[in-house]
Amino acid sequence: GYKKSLHLTFNSSEENIFDFYIAIFESENYSFLKEILPCFNLLHVIKTPCKFRSNVIYAIRYLQIIICKIEVFRYTYFQKSGVTEININDLDRNQEFNEMIATVHYIFGKMVSNFAVSMNTLEVLEVFNFIYFIKAKNNDFYVDCPFLKNMITPTLSNNGNLLKIYNENEKIVNLEFSNTCRNGILCNTVREALRSQMGRQYHDIEKNSFEKK
Repeated sequence: GYKKSLHLTFNSSEENIFDFYIAIFESENYSFLKEILPCFNLLHVIKTPCKFRSNVIYAIRYLQIIICKIEVFRYTYFQKSGVTEININDLDRNQEFNEMIATVHYIFGKMVSNFAVSMNTLEVLEVFNFIYFIKAKNNDFYVDCPFLKNMITPTLSNNGNLLKIYNENEKIVNLEFSNTCRNGILCNTVREALRSQMGRQYHDIEKNSFEKK
């Protein structure tokens, strides 16, 4: 079963390896991620070109860490509660669950940033990183803040704050905020921070290239 599939997968092509992980995250045990983490619908970007060859290996490691994080939570939650199934609605104010979700989203964002995604997508990922962090560390503030709660909806199809960009295979490869949301103070702040960060990175690359000459 699982071990045989794992053996066959890791002796096949890079594309098949990513198909293997996509199948895992689209399975019954992991499909909830797309329901509560809109950005997880970007999973198929792992099959698009990478900035560097080594990023493929990093992507696989990130995916493995995400699986480990989820399985550790599932085991701990089942042991403590004695239930046999996870009801997402019951976990909305569970701190351990919210911390796991915040961590998974951050790791996923780090992985996605290694692929050919737009600056708009990076902006979306950073904004949601902030929201999930607040939800995990100060849930009362999150609950009392309509703006933050309205940013998160059960499914991507119901999220009016996000626009979906598809490729020729009808897979979501980029996300961007609607104009109304994009002009808000949170998105503006994140956008400026990203531009500043990217500017420093390009400056460091140019500086290192000059020094090597």
